[in-house]
Amino acid sequence: MNITLGEVIPGASYLSWLADPEVTRYLEGGGIYTLETLQVYVEARKRDAIFRGIYVDGVYVGNIKVGTIRPRHHNGDLGLMIGDRAYWGKGVGTLAITLMKALCRQEGFHVLTAGIIDSHPTSHKLFLKCGFEHVGTFHEFRWLEGRWHDELLYQIVLG
Repeated sequence: MNITLGEVIPGASYLSWLADPEVTRYLEGGGIYTLETLQVYVEARKRDAIFRGIYVDGVYVGNIKVGTIRPRHHNGDLGLMIGDRAYWGKGVGTLAITLMKALCRQEGFHVLTAGIIDSHPTSHKLFLKCGFEHVGTFHEFRWLEGRWHDELLYQIVLG
């Protein structure tokens, strides 16, 4: 399996991922997108984030982003979405995060952070596997499925 990071494509695949409630269940963003609104979103992220498509053997399967970049402090927040469920549980997230960490090191980042809702154990395991450590908790920070959830905070010092 060859994982690469490339262009984010605001097209039919991306729109189908955003329409799938299982894919978007834990995402901060969301809402109903049209092709036009998705294109606007992608163009905005290209200006204010490091935003890449995740490709497996040339097939576009998701996105990874470092946003809320704080240039003075050389850090930013990492998030990812494996939109194509056929690739869940196959190590794609691990390899994509590894590639993004290397890119961020090249770009001069010192720290990456991530906030993950407490009810998403797969993401907690993923970020720990990728070298992040749990550094804190925002209590009752996210509203999902009719109740409050904690957000667990992770970080990695890239050096």
